[in-house]
Amino acid sequence: MTRNIGILLAAGRGTRLQPFTDTTPKPLVKYQGKTSLEWNLDEMFDLVEYYIIVVHWLSEQIIAKIGPEYRGKKVVYVVQENPKGGTLDAFRVAINQISKEFTGLVVANSDDIRGQEYYQELAEKISQNPLEPIMAAKIEPDKSKLNQFGVIKLDSSGKYQEIVEKPQVFVSDLINIGLYYFPAKIVKIMPEKVNKPGHEEYLIDLFNIWVKTNPVTVVSPKQGFYKTITSMSDLPPENLG
Repeated sequence: MTRNIGILLAAGRGTRLQPFTDTTPKPLVKYQGKTSLEWNLDEMFDLVEYYIIVVHWLSEQIIAKIGPEYRGKKVVYVVQENPKGGTLDAFRVAINQISKEFTGLVVANSDDIRGQEYYQELAEKISQNPLEPIMAAKIEPDKSKLNQFGVIKLDSSGKYQEIVEKPQVFVSDLINIGLYYFPAKIVKIMPEKVNKPGHEEYLIDLFNIWVKTNPVTVVSPKQGFYKTITSMSDLPPENLG
């Protein structure tokens, strides 16, 4: 039986949403009456056995909101002591808490909202090959916006090659949306923690290590809802009381 664990990254400060995030953690931004964290927990639900949520800023609010279980599935909270260490540091903190065997890890940045289509395609690919990492991507039709994202470059076979951050020339129309799957054996290639002030490590680093010797799959549904809230002007009015 496949035993996947869901990891939700929810430790960030959300500085671009200040002053809102001075008193509310970004993963608790509401969209259509539900927090972005709950959107991700719901869409991930059928893929995982239980959840690990990585927290730091205003963590007590997140713990109070979600509680020890979500829709009957266990929720474990771990604190990323250095949230400026980046997403790979948060991922490392999460997997260090896993004490039993597992098949894979479904990982999502919890402050973005993704439609069911992305999780469905991810699930299909996991079922086909649970031993290969997978990255979800959005097809961005507006080429003028591509320089705002990490853009995914594919090789001639359609597999992941690299991510180009905020490219100034056209690379592709696929943008990274912070939703991933890693097989359990990814732990074996995990680089050692870098203890340097201000140094960030990213989950993309893991893909880049893996892809040197093995393929990485990219999934990108032709139609899929994706909402990212990056500034106060993006904040849905329901959050402002």
